[in-house]
Amino acid sequence: MRLLGYADHSRQFVDTLQTHITRSRGLPLTIEVLILSDDPVISAEAVGLFFYLTNRHIRRLRIQASAEAIVKLVNVELPLLEELEILHADDSAITLLMDKAPRLYSLHTHFALPRVRNTVTISLDIYMCFGAVSRICDLFPNLQSLCLREPSSKILRESGQSCITSIPRIWTTITSLTFHLRQKRFRTRYIRSIFNSLYLPNLSSLHVEHPHESPDLNPDLTLPSVLTLLIRKSSCTLERLILRRVPLEVNGVIQLLDHVPSLLELEIDDINLISSPFLSLFIKHLRSRSPVLVPSLQRLSMIVTTATFDELALADMVEHRCASSLKSVNIQFPNRRSSLRLSRRLEDIGHQGDVTISWYKELLQLNPLDYQSVTKYGPMAFVVGFGVILLFNLHTFRFRR
Repeated sequence: MRLLGYADHSRQFVDTLQTHITRSRGLPLTIEVLILSDDPVISAEAVGLFFYLTNRHIRRLRIQASAEAIVKLVNVELPLLEELEILHADDSAITLLMDKAPRLYSLHTHFALPRVRNTVTISLDIYMCFGAVSRICDLFPNLQSLCLREPSSKILRESGQSCITSIPRIWTTITSLTFHLRQKRFRTRYIRSIFNSLYLPNLSSLHVEHPHESPDLNPDLTLPSVLTLLIRKSSCTLERLILRRVPLEVNGVIQLLDHVPSLLELEIDDINLISSPFLSLFIKHLRSRSPVLVPSLQRLSMIVTTATFDELALADMVEHRCASSLKSVNIQFPNRRSSLRLSRRLEDIGHQGDVTISWYKELLQLNPLDYQSVTKYGPMAFVVGFGVILLFNLHTFRFRR
C-alpha cells in the first residue's frame, strides 16, 4: 500500500494508520514516509507520532525527514527493522536509527556514513564522495552488496569533500557492485579512483547505469577499460553484467566481455545511442565472432532504439545462441511498431528457448500510465501487459506495504 499526504496530526491519519496496523494482523510492515512540512517543529512532531504508532511493526522503512526530527527519537526501539533507506539526514540521525535496530542488515543513505561499526551485512547504497573505500570497508567488513552513486556538483559543494581516494583494499565478502553515473560528461577520475581502490575476488554481479535518457551523450571510451581492469585484477568469476543507459563504444564492450567467459546473464541497451550502430555491431559479434563471445551466456536482455538495425541479423544471432547455451532472450523495441517478419522468425526459434519481444504501441493504450504489447514465444503465445497504480489519498504520511 502507498499512502500520500501532508504532515498534519489529523484524527483521520491516526485512525487510518491504526486501522492499517490492525489489518496487518501483526505482520511486519514495509512503509515509505515522506514528511512534506518545512516547519521543523511540525516535522519533528509528525515523525515522532509516526514512530510511536508503528515502531514495533516496521521491517522495511524508507523515510525522508529532517535530521532534527529523527535525532529526537531517543526512546524509540525498532526490533523488527531489517532494511532502512534514509534521505536528508546526517551521521547522528543514521547512527541513532541503526543503534535502535538490532536486526538491521541493509542500509541505503544519500548523505552520510555512520561513524561507528555496525551490523549491516547485506547491502549499502551511498554517494561515493562520502568517505574513502577503506573507511567503508572498515565500517562494513561483512558487506555483500555495494552501490556507489556519482554525486552531483551540488552535493560535492555542500559536503566539502572530494572524491574517494584510498589505497587498494581486498574485500572478499562483496559479491555485487552497482555504480550509478549521474553527469552528462563522465568524470573519469571518480570512476577510476573507485575501481583502483577495489579488489573484489568474489564479485559475481556488476551493474553500471546512467539514470537519464540523454541521446546526445557521446560514447564513453574509458569506462569499459576501467571495468576490465577491475575484473582482471580481482580475478573474479563474473556471472551477471548490466550496462543500462550507458553510452559505450563497441570495441571497448567486446574487450570487456572477452574477460568474462563465465558470464551467464547480460543486459545492455542503446537508449543513449539512438543514432549509433552500436547494437547492430554488437549483435554481429555475438553471432559470428571466433572464439565465441561469452560462451556460457544463458540470459540476454536488450533495449534497441536505434533506427539502423538489421532484424534478420538479430534473428540469426538469437537462433545461433539458443542452439548452444542461451535459454532466455528479452528484447524491447520502444520506438518501433511490431515487425511481422521478425516475429515469425522468432516464433520458429521459440521452441529452443524462452524468447520475448516487446514493441511500442501507439493505439489501444488501456492505461495511460504504462502500456506495452508483448509477444512471447515459448510456453505462452501472446500476452498484453499493462500496469495500474492505486493511490490511497490520506493525510500526513506516505507508506507502502
